[in-house]
Amino acid sequence: LSPAVKTLKNRMVIDLERDPKAPMGVGGIGHDIEWSPTSERLAVSFKESNTDLIAVFGTSWGTLPSFQPLGYIRGPPSRFPKGKNMPIHMKFRPNCKGGALLAVCWAEGQISIYPLLFQSTTRVK
Repeated sequence: LSPAVKTLKNRMVIDLERDPKAPMGVGGIGHDIEWSPTSERLAVSFKESNTDLIAVFGTSWGTLPSFQPLGYIRGPPSRFPKGKNMPIHMKFRPNCKGGALLAVCWAEGQISIYPLLFQSTTRVK
């Protein structure tokens, strides 16, 4: 998954198409997109990928924003054989010192908390 930023009629478009060469086959139409309160992390779940993965990007701002793939979050395993425990909703906690804290609600009823630790360039209140 390599996001490409394009400008189209004064709007920015991030291309998250599935990369057939990628081992995880993640990408496509975003289901849920959540930006951390400091705008330094972006979490994306996908509608069509039939995946239990959430893509995490590092973001920074210049003339145009920059998106750097950081990795994936995989949820709790499914209780069903060959099942996928899909992310339903996610939300970053505001005012988290030392990085970002992401809460995810999964299709099979679990709620998971993921600390994303990094040196923030934005001051947290």
